[in-house]
Amino acid sequence: MERREILLIPGPVSVEPEVLEALSYPVRAHYGADWAQFYRRLTGSLARIFKTETDPLLLFGPGTAAIEACFASTLARGDEVAVVANGLFGERMVDVAAAMGLEVHLVTADEAFGPVRPDSLEEVLRRQPRVRAVGVVHHETSLGLINPSRLWTPSPRSAGWTWRSTSGASTSASPSPTSAWAARSAWRP
Repeated sequence: MERREILLIPGPVSVEPEVLEALSYPVRAHYGADWAQFYRRLTGSLARIFKTETDPLLLFGPGTAAIEACFASTLARGDEVAVVANGLFGERMVDVAAAMGLEVHLVTADEAFGPVRPDSLEEVLRRQPRVRAVGVVHHETSLGLINPSRLWTPSPRSAGWTWRSTSGASTSASPSPTSAWAARSAWRP
């Protein structure tokens, strides 16, 4: 009898036998009528899961690729961003933004390994009026914490901002309606 490994960590994760079997089939062509039908069905399902009225765009690659794509598609070298950094993936977002030549303003938690308070973000934004975007990791899986969704609540001060968020593991487990955030970019690795 084969012993199954059960991993109870943020990643890598245990993979169900059904998923492994599906991965054993030939790769589908990414063009043609069959693909278009599959893609529409998939993005429709993702829109319901993300609670958004916009069309999800599938980007294949690691989460870091999505972070870079979101920043690079809307910001230019020298633009200012506020990034919530209270774990490994928030720090990765800071690193990507800095490598792209963005001026990063850190938003950190009051206590080690804790969620960021919304007023901490508001304070950074008050001190840095030239911030054009805010980056937040909703579910910081490296610590097992969820940053409060109030961080994304649109306010008069946030009009015109570009929001960046990531919530891979919390996509369907925690309320995070993307449309309500007025997010231009939200990625779920």
